[in-house]
Amino acid sequence: MIGVQNIQAVGVLMAEGYTPPINAMYLIPSIGAFVNGFIGAHPAVTAGPSTAICSSSASGERKDLRFIAAFFEGVFWFCFALLAKVAVDAVKLVPAEFAAVLTGLAMFDVFGSAFRGAFTGQFKSGAVVAFFITITNISIFGIGAPFWAIVLGVLTSLLVERGDFKFFQARKEAKAAIA
Repeated sequence: MIGVQNIQAVGVLMAEGYTPPINAMYLIPSIGAFVNGFIGAHPAVTAGPSTAICSSSASGERKDLRFIAAFFEGVFWFCFALLAKVAVDAVKLVPAEFAAVLTGLAMFDVFGSAFRGAFTGQFKSGAVVAFFITITNISIFGIGAPFWAIVLGVLTSLLVERGDFKFFQARKEAKAAIA
């Protein structure tokens, strides 16, 4: 749990231009998860999706003030923890489809930002191939789609976008310097 959620949060923060304190992002939740384990509670993590929302333009145009969204998210979750029983009973009253729609709407800006970042600039053809292979969820030789997405995405970039690799750029520049 800590590895999956925290690495998502680190990736999202780096994509938004922040330099997160990676060691602290793993140490503090690990200590929290250790303590929570003694009372049978959920592990403490830096959640990837909520970090994406708090660090994106959905939390405001000024990056220097987006910490306010994260602070109030923490306050919200603390209050939620105190009132968990009431909140769970209230959510059970809402149809599951409506809750899914609200979740999807909250993530639109985050997905848009991720797609703009992934499919522009270098290696965009490889990124598109990797994305589509991943969502197919195919399994070849008992190996899942994420592996094949990486392999086929890199192969696509090697075939179509050779100039995006630094190795090939350096080799081309060395040949040009000799000639």
